Amino acid sequence: MKPTSIVLATALLVAPLVAAAGATHRSAEETANLARVERTFADWSTGRGSLFDLLSPDATWTILGPTPSAGTYDRVALQRDVLTPFNVRLASPLVPEVRRLYADGDTVVVLFEASATLRDGGRYENSYAWFLRLRDGLVVEVTAVLDLHAYDAAVEAPVQ
Repeated sequence: MKPTSIVLATALLVAPLVAAAGATHRSAEETANLARVERTFADWSTGRGSLFDLLSPDATWTILGPTPSAGTYDRVALQRDVLTPFNVRLASPLVPEVRRLYADGDTVVVLFEASATLRDGGRYENSYAWFLRLRDGLVVEVTAVLDLHAYDAAVEAPVQ
């Protein structure tokens, strides 16, 4: 099994445990955070925004994995080094399909798949586990688990 697959499998195993930790008595904070993230993903899936609309100006985004794309980014570096190189290769918007949402205190875990058509005619498909820590309704910290090999292949695709 590839290292990225191991990380993703671990995230998928841990997320239900996070949900079980406080599922019976959800706090007002958990309920609000869960609803906010769920609404944001619903909007993103229909082309009306994205999770990045919820990012705090001082947010950090950590991508776990075995390739050079992994690392911790502030908003500026995330846009410059991760989002722009990826988005210029897309012929269609990335569309998420949420599989599960979990909340525990100030953290919401989103398990989702996303796909898009690349400019070279290929397809980008990936599975994600994003651990989102919120403060005052904004995402201040993200830990993202995904197949970085698929992401890297898309970023290396020719821009046409």
